[in-house]
Amino acid sequence: MVEEWVVTHMDYWVLDGCTFKLSRYATHLLWSKELASFLASQPSLREFQFFGGTTADSERVDVPDHALPRCNVLRVSAHMLPDFKARRNITHLRVDMFHNNAEEEKRMAKCIKRYGHTLNVLALVRRVGWEEYLSIPSMLKHFIEHTPQLVCLAMYDTLDFSQMENKKILKLMSQNLRKLQVLIWAPLHDGHHMDDDVYTSEEESGFSADSDSDEDSKSKVDRYAHVVMAAMPSLKYFISMRDRGIEGWLRDAQGHIIRHIPPMPALENCYASVNPQEPLEYFLRPGFLWTTESLDMTERYYLPYDMPTRRTTVDERYNSR
Repeated sequence: MVEEWVVTHMDYWVLDGCTFKLSRYATHLLWSKELASFLASQPSLREFQFFGGTTADSERVDVPDHALPRCNVLRVSAHMLPDFKARRNITHLRVDMFHNNAEEEKRMAKCIKRYGHTLNVLALVRRVGWEEYLSIPSMLKHFIEHTPQLVCLAMYDTLDFSQMENKKILKLMSQNLRKLQVLIWAPLHDGHHMDDDVYTSEEESGFSADSDSDEDSKSKVDRYAHVVMAAMPSLKYFISMRDRGIEGWLRDAQGHIIRHIPPMPALENCYASVNPQEPLEYFLRPGFLWTTESLDMTERYYLPYDMPTRRTTVDERYNSR
């Protein structure tokens, strides 16, 4: 008889008495003071990826300021990010928003500012629920002027972006992200179409899931990609993953914008393996297939060990209420 050993999301006891020192750690345990204490006992961690969740009545968790002194790669939920109060040298950050309300999203967005001095790669992954939520431009405006070092930005959303939102996103990026080289633009990423009444008449979607044919939608995306590339001279690669599709626009050595279909499905977790010095390198590997297994084996670009550690739908209509 074979018995299976199953660890649930609340079995924190498996961490008790651990003497090993990790450089990478991923967990499905619920966010808790026990998990935060374990992180504080692992000073060599360069990467922490959180796949767990939080309970509806969960309290705030105080992450010790001395925890994760060498961590460069961080994946957390929107609920967790405010618990990391000390500044850390995070270069690669992914924030998962799962049915958060507008106030939680606003709090999370403001916390991203803490890492602006070192942040090179940022992935925002959102699945909206039934509560009020921020528009993407409203979210960006809380931190984007503090993240001038970004070379790769990924925005995944279950909702479509309206024509007005796309214009505001472009304005914010072109004014603040002068070093951005790769943009992953992924509205309707999970194929969830927005309700007809999400937008006002002023903000009717330029990429309506109900009125546009596939061909018409693709032509609009193509047009938007060219507008973005023209407005952002530093941008070398625009990847669209709208509505679960994938296509790209690449700026060649002569400055011409050419269609370049990525040879692999771009997974949300690619953020952890982008080289800040050569961000295109990861995306243009010939014949490289992005799979969960290959991502686990991909080289990470950590900062040197000796680097010092320094320690609302509320659209807000793009203007704070």
